[in-house]
Amino acid sequence: MILLSGVLGFGSLIASSCAVSPAGTSGLYTAASENGPSQTAYVPPAGKGPIVVVLSGATGPRLYDRFSAALAREGYYVVLLDSNEVRRNAARAENLSRAIARSQNVPNAIAGKVGVIGLSLGGEIALSRAHLNARGGARSVS
Repeated sequence: MILLSGVLGFGSLIASSCAVSPAGTSGLYTAASENGPSQTAYVPPAGKGPIVVVLSGATGPRLYDRFSAALAREGYYVVLLDSNEVRRNAARAENLSRAIARSQNVPNAIAGKVGVIGLSLGGEIALSRAHLNARGGARSVS
């Protein structure tokens, strides 16, 4: 898992894209199941891309729809999660791992390493969960 929080250009991408989408999400919604939490996926224009998981703030994922769509336009297969479904407690502790595992099996995703971007509450969760997913060498960029 690679954590991104201060990559060059990242701040401007957030500033230009973090607003509530007037017509709701532009991604593909999947309801929660035993395979993972509810999510909205955004497919890159080329049809396939590296995986980036976006963890929302406490207000939920809707505020991060445009940001996630902008990442997809840059060539990533983006999975937007509601951080409230991924918080660290016994019932939700594995939801981030399940979402990452589920994304590895999607035809539009290039399986392998996964970038995780956490915003607000999502940032706290991403950092607190990084050590649990360090098999491939978790990194934090600030």
